This record gives sequence, structure tokens and C-alpha cells, in this order.
Amino acid sequence: MLLLRLDMGNNKEKRIVSGLIPFYEDYTELLDKNLILLTNLEHATIRGELSEGMILCAESFDKKTVKVLESPTGTPGDSVYVSENIKPQRTITYKTFSKIKITIEEHEVKINDNNLRDKTGIIKSSLKQGIVR
Repeated sequence: MLLLRLDMGNNKEKRIVSGLIPFYEDYTELLDKNLILLTNLEHATIRGELSEGMILCAESFDKKTVKVLESPTGTPGDSVYVSENIKPQRTITYKTFSKIKITIEEHEVKINDNNLRDKTGIIKSSLKQGIVR
């Protein structure tokens, strides 16, 4: 497991416990990236450490490749959304999150067939096809 303290902007940090070690043995690959986080996820204690969210990752259909989702032109604390008019739920459980269909189609991240966006445009993955976990 990997314990990260991530900059959320405005002098705020989030502690994230992640199982990315098999895919990012050199965790320094994650430094200086604007990772996309699920921050309204119910906090959980994982192996004795508090996790305040989850890093969203693209996963190939064969489950052999996992890549973090990022917003290359975003800044810490920026929001991602499907529609600017939809407000996120305050807190959701992992069970609720796992029921949401998030896919990668032609490198574009989609939630229920709608593009995931940030203030600069559509969020894209380095994977052409897959799912988001």
C-alpha cells in the first residue's frame, strides 16, 4: 500500500491510501501530477491508516495496465464534473461509487456516456479503452 499526502490547493491536504504499488513501483512517477481524486468518498481506514478519498485510475479490460487519471492543465483543488449544473453528493460510500459506470472510450473518460471534464476540457486517459476504478 502507498500512503500519499496530496495537495488540494488552499493550503489543504488529503491523505490517500492506495494500492497502486504494483503499477507504480517508482512512486515518484506520481509527483507533480494533477491527479483526479474522488474526495467525497466516505473516509476509510485501510491497514490502520485513514484514507480521505481515492485516486481515479484507468484500467485496461485485461486488468494488466493501470494508469492514474490526471488533468495536465489543472491546478490542485480544481473540480471535475459531467455537467456544471450537477452538484456532487456530499459523501458517498464505496459501494455507491462502484455502481457508477465510468468507462474509457477513444481515450475519453465517460460517466454514463457523458464526458468527464474539468475547466479546460474533456478528461482523457493514456489508455484507448477500459474502465475507471
